[in-house]
Amino acid sequence: INASIRQAMADQDAFIHDWIDRPPQTNEIRRSTGLITVLHWLTAKAQAPIALSETGASSGLNLLCDQFFLDFGDGYGARNAPIHLSPNWTVPPPLVAAPNVADRAGCDLTPINVTNADHVLRLRSYIWPDQPERWTNTAAAIDLEPPCPDAIDALA
Repeated sequence: INASIRQAMADQDAFIHDWIDRPPQTNEIRRSTGLITVLHWLTAKAQAPIALSETGASSGLNLLCDQFFLDFGDGYGARNAPIHLSPNWTVPPPLVAAPNVADRAGCDLTPINVTNADHVLRLRSYIWPDQPERWTNTAAAIDLEPPCPDAIDALA
């Protein structure tokens, strides 16, 4: 390692150790594809309010999945939604019935609070630069201000 890198690592030792002490928090928005279809299916079958819970919720972005648009067939959600997901489905789309999410909450060992600029920087740092769609969707989900997950162990 050259001297400049060694010096930077020495100067930023506390920051680097804090950074690597936390697990990666990718909070992949595309996971909502499955959540959205299940919410519609459950609503069509039960027609009851839903309490949406997620363990390992990271920053809670997927807790807002009912506010995204799933683009296939007739689509799910509002076409003017800030997030559009376009899965490559190979089966007929499930039932369409707008879910009524009455409550939403998540937990994570080390949650990311999207109202904290340092936390948002961390979340965005896990998006590869060659994935502009992920960057755009993550930014749009952050703008929706999801509820911050509770800092607890789901098994506790």
